[in-house]
This record gives sequence, structure tokens and C-alpha cells, in this order.
Amino acid sequence: MLKKQIQLAIRNVRKDLVYSLIKIIGLVIGFTTVILFSLYISDEFSYDKYHTKGENIYRVTTHFIKPDETYDWILAQVPFAQKVKDDFKEVVEFVQFSENERILFEYNDVKYYEEKVYTVNGEVFKVFDYKFIYGDKNTALKQPNTIVLTESLSQKFFSDTNPVGKIIRTAGGNNYEIAGIIEDVPMNSHIRFSALISGEFLAEDFESWGMWGVFTYLYLQKGCNPQLLAEQISAAYAGINNNEQRTIKYILQPIFNIHLNSANEDEPEATGDMWYIKIFAIVALFMLIIASINYMNLATARSTKRA
Repeated sequence: MLKKQIQLAIRNVRKDLVYSLIKIIGLVIGFTTVILFSLYISDEFSYDKYHTKGENIYRVTTHFIKPDETYDWILAQVPFAQKVKDDFKEVVEFVQFSENERILFEYNDVKYYEEKVYTVNGEVFKVFDYKFIYGDKNTALKQPNTIVLTESLSQKFFSDTNPVGKIIRTAGGNNYEIAGIIEDVPMNSHIRFSALISGEFLAEDFESWGMWGVFTYLYLQKGCNPQLLAEQISAAYAGINNNEQRTIKYILQPIFNIHLNSANEDEPEATGDMWYIKIFAIVALFMLIIASINYMNLATARSTKRA
């Protein structure tokens, strides 16, 4: 039965080839547009979803209130993270990313400049999911002067060999022992890098609340109310932060919301826009409706002849 239906369909197409092509091309264009827009929208919503603990990871934004203006920094003070972990049981762990300027790495006679290099504390692999190729995520970056490279950067210096334990230098004279190699950071990440350097040396700045410049992430207990916690943190450190010239409040932003809901100019990577998502969704739906109506109108117009 199915074979006969297929033969009949092919016969009808051949019988009026131009008319059939118009119908088919219209449907193909409509469905192709829907598929492409759907893939784009799906990718935009997939940012950072590969982190298994992502539902409980929040980035700290500092909201400044001054007599003549208000503005946000997606940065926090260096001692903030350790202090908030000590003072609030809701905070399980924290991670701090400090962006470096372009670094020239050297190994033997091989030299490469790298733009995306961050200094982090050793708990980064407890909170974020980055897949290790070589090394142990439980010990990586726990020691000073250690570094973790992405697969792409590692291949530039070491091809496909295991470089863990080797020493890589910078043009500034710093030596770093390679503690691990991870897969390249997925493109659907709000923060991407080619290397991570251990940041234990930041401990000397833990008492200086005037030291800014770190992206701070808090991993909270499941079921915690982040908005309430942010208010409690802001109130607890009001004596440190607030004066006649300014008032500081902290905001906890879910990492799943960063890509599509942040317009801050200091974002480490380009962000998306929820308005574009809505526009593309409307256009895709419109194209699907138009293609369907066009097909039905053409089919109806030929119904008399078929009868």
C-alpha cells in the first residue's frame, strides 16, 4: 500500500513539475528557516548548562548607589568571597577569576601569546565542570605557581603528549608547573579561557576591601534564597562599604541568566539579547504559517482539477 502511495505521489509530481516544485520549495524554505532559527535559539539558551551544579552557582554583581548616579560592576572586592563564606553557612564554596593581560608563554624554543588567561583559586574545579584530559581535578591548582592548559594551547607546545609536571615560562620570568590539561572550554560559555593560573598569591590582598577586579562566583546550598542572601550580605558589610559618597549593595545573578540577561560592558565574552530571541521566534513562527498557508492555497487551487 505504501509503495503504491509513493508511486502515485511521484507520478503527480512529474505530471505538473513546475506546480509541484513551487509547493515543495515553499515548504522547504519555511521549514529550513524554522530549523535554523530554532538551532540558534536553542544555542543561546544552552549557555553554561553543561555545569552540573549550575542551578546553584551565582555571580556577584556590585551595585553602586551615589547621589548623582547608580551603576553595576560585575566585579567584587578580593576579600569578599572568603569573608562571605566564613560568615554565611549558605555559601558552600566560592571561585574567583582575575583576568590577566596578554601573556607570552615559552617552552624551549616555542613561544605563543595568549589573550584569555585567568588567575583563579584552587576550588574552581569543585564548582565548575571542565573535563580533564591529563591531571587530577582534585589537586590541580592547589599549589602556588601551577597552571592548567586547555587542549588547544597544550598542543601548540607539546603536541599530543602528556605535559603534566613540565615547566612552562612566561616572558616576565615566572615559571609554572603544568598541573593538568582540560578540553577546550565550550563556546556556549559566558567566560572562556586558554589557561588558568593558581591564585593562592591573592591571599595577601584578602584584608584590603579596596582591591577590586575579580569575577566572583558563589556556590550556594540547594534551596537557598539568593535574593534574601544578597540582602543579608549587603547589610552585613554596610559598615565596610557605605559612606556619605556611596552605598553598595550586592546582587547574586544565576550563571544560567548571564548570557541573555546582562548588558554590562565589562562582560568577559559577548552576550546575547533576549529581544533577538523573541524576534527570531516570531519570524520563525511567521515563516512556518506562511509556508503552510501557501501550500494549502496551492493544493486547494488544484483540487477541482484533481476531482
